Amino acid sequence: MKIMQILSEATNIIAEGEVLQLMNMHDASLDQVTYLRVIRSKTAKLFEATARIAAVLADSDAKTEEACAQFGQALGTAFQIRDDALDYDGQQNELGEKFRR
Repeated sequence: MKIMQILSEATNIIAEGEVLQLMNMHDASLDQVTYLRVIRSKTAKLFEATARIAAVLADSDAKTEEACAQFGQALGTAFQIRDDALDYDGQQNELGEKFRR
């Protein structure tokens, strides 16, 4: 049941993040706080949930579970920031199929 709770919470937050992103699409004045809120509600939340689930499956204590969740959140945030930066500054021939336009 705990895994189902983690997944349902993540699903709700990811959906909210998607709505927030759509509301701010093409907004060049988007501030850093809102940008981070969007990516923490989407990619980072997914990474957080998977890291937390791994701790649950390993029967970790609450402190370890929380540490795994925080690591997942940080990793997901870093991943998305880097991915977004590559959208603006990446070299197509070095980035692979995803970035071909």
